[in-house]
Amino acid sequence: SRHCQFSDDARTEFQLSSHGNKEALLEAIQRIRYKGGNTKTGRAIKHVKESIFTPEGGARRGVPKVLVVLTDGRSQDDVNTVSKEMQVEGYIIFAIGFADADYGELVNIASKPSDRHVFFVDDLDAVKKIEEQLITFVCEAATATCPSVLMSGNTMAGFRMMEKFGLVEKEYGAVPGVSLEPGSFNSFPCYRLHRDALVSQPTKYLHPEGLPSDYTISMILRLLPETPQEPFALWEILNKEREPLVGLILDNSEKTLTFFNYDYKGDFQTVTFEGPEIRKLFHGSFHKVGSSFSFTAGRYTSQSRCAPQSNPASMFQGVWENDTLTFTLSILHILS
Repeated sequence: SRHCQFSDDARTEFQLSSHGNKEALLEAIQRIRYKGGNTKTGRAIKHVKESIFTPEGGARRGVPKVLVVLTDGRSQDDVNTVSKEMQVEGYIIFAIGFADADYGELVNIASKPSDRHVFFVDDLDAVKKIEEQLITFVCEAATATCPSVLMSGNTMAGFRMMEKFGLVEKEYGAVPGVSLEPGSFNSFPCYRLHRDALVSQPTKYLHPEGLPSDYTISMILRLLPETPQEPFALWEILNKEREPLVGLILDNSEKTLTFFNYDYKGDFQTVTFEGPEIRKLFHGSFHKVGSSFSFTAGRYTSQSRCAPQSNPASMFQGVWENDTLTFTLSILHILS
């Protein structure tokens, strides 16, 4: 836990790593003296991002970053830019306003949906009215087994794979076999993986508690003419012995896509998708590939089916089911 006061300038009262137990933390909070002055909320939020949520300040990889902002007035500087940056980067922000705080500004500061992350009360004494609900929401966010990400205007469980694997402009230079392809796909950064490149991360940095029963992996990609003909993993998860456990294999020679995993008995199983819609993956334009997993009990079917849809950019969906797993493959062929 960490505490920061703000007026014209932010002041750090203690760092995330300053106290090792709840009693010491509560005592430190009681010793805090109110800091008067103006209301530079944006500067305070930026201070927290740059000086508190850092390895030096006690932040840890794989641990949710939760920020609670309390303010009694409208900010005298810009709060929108830094708040949006933090939301996009997976920070979970709660905003509590009282007295002369501006509700619209609180909505911009806080994560979405607003009904879980924005609170407004008449004065500090009235915080008791929201205390139970606030504690519940904050604790749920702080103990979540999956990080949060801003998608389509809402905060949801998940993470941006490219950021987690170091494929961002400030870090990609340290990843062997990777180069930046500027302007290759709208305004999004795109990276070229050269032959024999292997981009990997320990799962404890991505999802420390292990994969949940239901999850989705999505990516946008383009296969270049010089892509090797031999099969390669689009993505895969390995065990400690570096043996593949689950993944998606592209075969540039056969023009197929194969999903593989081990079932609950430990038996290896695969399903291969092929046909005209799959072959489009290998034509050199961009494609959005989504893999969805749902582990269930009591289902006794095994089938593979595809349902192409009529869209401006064509869509393929294939579903494979057995007694414990439903795997859904979706491909959006992006016209570029």
